[in-house]
Amino acid sequence: MTIEQTSIRLPVELFLQIIPYLYNHTSPREEWDFSYPSETRGRISPSLLACSLVCHTWNDICRPLIFRSIHVDCNESVARSSLDFLHFTAPHLCKDILGLHLDLSTETTEVPQWIDVCLGRFTKLRELELRYWSDVESISRASLLRGITSMLAGASLKRLALVDWARSANNPKDLLLILSACSATLEYLMIDSLPRGSSHTTPIVPSVVRMEALRRIELYKFPTPFTRSITIECPNLETFAISCNEQVPWELPSWIPERIPKLELQSTYRYTLLQFRWPIYPSSLTIQLMPFGITWPPDDFLALLPFFDCLRHLTIKVFSSVRALQPPFPESTHYDALCHLLQSLQRPTLLKRIIITVENRAPTPLEGDELEGIRVRENARLEKAFAPFLKSGTLSVQVVLLHWGESGREVLVRCGT
Repeated sequence: MTIEQTSIRLPVELFLQIIPYLYNHTSPREEWDFSYPSETRGRISPSLLACSLVCHTWNDICRPLIFRSIHVDCNESVARSSLDFLHFTAPHLCKDILGLHLDLSTETTEVPQWIDVCLGRFTKLRELELRYWSDVESISRASLLRGITSMLAGASLKRLALVDWARSANNPKDLLLILSACSATLEYLMIDSLPRGSSHTTPIVPSVVRMEALRRIELYKFPTPFTRSITIECPNLETFAISCNEQVPWELPSWIPERIPKLELQSTYRYTLLQFRWPIYPSSLTIQLMPFGITWPPDDFLALLPFFDCLRHLTIKVFSSVRALQPPFPESTHYDALCHLLQSLQRPTLLKRIIITVENRAPTPLEGDELEGIRVRENARLEKAFAPFLKSGTLSVQVVLLHWGESGREVLVRCGT
């Protein structure tokens, strides 16, 4: 009996378990097949590509993973982009695509008549990212908008990211149409580079879109005009994150649920006055200090928060400069001031946990004795500043030192209780 006669064919179910591992496996960076944005597929494991060539059965298993997320660059025209390939050559691939990243530009001047039909095939789309929307000429943008809204009407979109959405112009009508098309299923919304406000002071009646599935919203750069022109009814929102680039007083939108669980505030300026014109009572607050060298919120910022006595979790994130040799830990006076603020509240604080993260972006991470010295020093400072609460066991305070390395963020030191 030959070897061929005694060989056993493994069941397809086994390959269905093995091949997805190749998709999720983290290989060394140099082993990946990196694709430039103008190509259809993204970075795919070479092993996964090799498996797709073994036989038809393996190809059927690998293909949905290879084309799970695609990146389409429309720097010249939509007609000559990867969408042309998907529409005419391989329309069957559209049903495998779960994520679409569409890069637009001022050179996107030609939108074909078949765009509605092509995008309409993305029936399983779950994630959509649009870049440089306002750079597209108005005529082309109108045609593209029809295609996108048609696509969203037939899909169950979960995540939407609008990057560099309106660098040169405000497009509230475009945004309203897109949000309305995915309002029933969208869970995550991110809008970056919102436009500056105009000089007109005429009151605007905001357009309303209801999004009951929405769980997280992130707004970046000049959010005030947007929040006044569009009202998002999101009764089940869990997290609202906002970043402001304005050096003038700014405010949170009035449509945020009053009892939202998590609020994340980020300011790129040293002194930016946040106004609270509507009641809001989050149980968790995260403050990101983006200006390098700033190690604590401005004086009285925490004390002026109208909901501070309602907080259960407080996180303060500090980022160091790439040129900094030592992590920028908060001063002892900052810890003392926070403890004094907690003691001065009219009723016992509900705060149960404080986490202060310090992200070190120095070229080389600290090691050995340096890390141990930091751990001992920070533990001593925390125990001294928050002694009244730590002794009673009513409050947990931690300081976490992070380093951004090749494999992402790594925890170097964790101090406190």
